[in-house]
Amino acid sequence: MPKRLVVLPFLVACHPGELAEGVTAATVGWTVEAGKGVLHGAHEGLDRGRAGAKSVDGAEVIVDADAAHTALRWEVVGVVATPYATTVRLGVENVQDTPVRVAVLSAPDTLVIDVDGFAHRVVEAPGHALGGAVYVPPNAKVAADVTFEGTTAAVAAVRVAGVDLPWPPG
Repeated sequence: MPKRLVVLPFLVACHPGELAEGVTAATVGWTVEAGKGVLHGAHEGLDRGRAGAKSVDGAEVIVDADAAHTALRWEVVGVVATPYATTVRLGVENVQDTPVRVAVLSAPDTLVIDVDGFAHRVVEAPGHALGGAVYVPPNAKVAADVTFEGTTAAVAAVRVAGVDLPWPPG
């Protein structure tokens, strides 16, 4: 690797024009791909390490869809549309005798589906930062506000961990 970095300035200096452009494009492309791989690997490693683990306070960490629907009951409690976003209040009920930390609310498959069938992605959720999660005590229910891109007062469903929750409930 260091040899490439030493040779690159000589190639650019000795062969101007298209060769320099091609070498630069290839180098930048490789760097971007490597960076994406590192970030994806870090996120996947975090999920693997947390799955089924206990947090320091003894709560089970939930990072996958199966566990999210086995240990928890979900409902849409309310929807508020603002000029720039839509905030959904979810009721998250822990049906276990042990506390849980829910880390699925900021997953890519958490969406608002409007009445026209368009999907809106999460822009802010409890635990949206890397490693964050919502704490739910044993045999209890908490409210979690999740904000989605775009504004739509006409919400048809909220998709959490692959399951559509209807709105209004019915």
